[in-house]
Amino acid sequence: MNATTDAEQLLWYQVKVCEIDPDPENYAMRAGTAMEPVILNERMLETGELITRRQEVVDHPAFPEHFCCTLDGWEESKRAVVEAKFVSPFMSRDEIFRYYYPQVAFQMACTDAQAGFLLVGQGTNPPIEIECVRDVSYEDELLARCTAALFCIKTLTPPCALPVVVPPERWRTIDLDVEQTNWGQELREILAVYESTKAYAEQHDAAGKEARALIPEDVGKVLTPGFTISRNKRGSLAITRRKS
Repeated sequence: MNATTDAEQLLWYQVKVCEIDPDPENYAMRAGTAMEPVILNERMLETGELITRRQEVVDHPAFPEHFCCTLDGWEESKRAVVEAKFVSPFMSRDEIFRYYYPQVAFQMACTDAQAGFLLVGQGTNPPIEIECVRDVSYEDELLARCTAALFCIKTLTPPCALPVVVPPERWRTIDLDVEQTNWGQELREILAVYESTKAYAEQHDAAGKEARALIPEDVGKVLTPGFTISRNKRGSLAITRRKS
């Protein structure tokens, strides 16, 4: 589903039909395997919910004789698959989402899940969560490409690269005029306050800019009865309240 070259597709095909050996296991692979249970257990400590069905093999309901997936885990209350990854600290959330969404999408299709979650460890930072929303059209294209790949293997026909398929937005859209939530009314009330204080916020920002503009370039700190205006190393001024 991700963009690849003909050469990369050919290499994948040659490994699958045993024309060449796959790359030997490396440190990144071993680290990922070792960190998987740590990441899943950290999730359980955070949410208090059990992650079950670990390493369970699930057949695709429409083509059980051809396709299956192996789950990292499952959260029953959300009816969600969870996939643990331990990746480079230099990968952004969007890069991680685009690269691994196809795997989670296939797992959601196999299990008829309502959602999927990537649990991602990067260095010693706590794992982050990236939600994966189901998309029927994406899953249909994914299954079509899986079928084409299987045909290539069975008929010994080298594949070619296909255009990238962009994953669906990972954020849900909720229309509170249509959908009821347990936080919708509270949100409306907060937004009403937000709107009513807009003019005061604009006056506050304008006054702050005017105050900072009065400070000469060679002054690093100004003390007033109620405030301190300080200049940082980059030359920017910040206004803070003085403790009484």
